[in-house]
Amino acid sequence: MDQFTVLLGGSAMVVKKIGSEIVEYPLHENEVHITPKGVPHVLIALENSILYEWWQGPYEAEDCPGVFDEYTKGLVGPRD
Repeated sequence: MDQFTVLLGGSAMVVKKIGSEIVEYPLHENEVHITPKGVPHVLIALENSILYEWWQGPYEAEDCPGVFDEYTKGLVGPRD
C-alpha cells in the first residue's frame, strides 16, 4: 500500500532507494509526500518534527538492512 506523509512542523526528509540510487526528498510543510508500495525508504527528522502518516490499507514493512546506515547511524528509531 502506498504511504502518505505530511510534515506539519519542523524539518524532515524521506530517503528512498530507487533502483540502485539513494534519493533524498525534503518534506515541505502541509504538502503530501507519497512513497509507493515496495519502495525501500526511511524518514529522517532533521530537527524536532510533527508528521502525519497513513497508508492505503494495512501497514506492511520489510527490513532492508544496511541500505540506509549512513542516515540512521547514531539515531533512535522505531526498531531500536
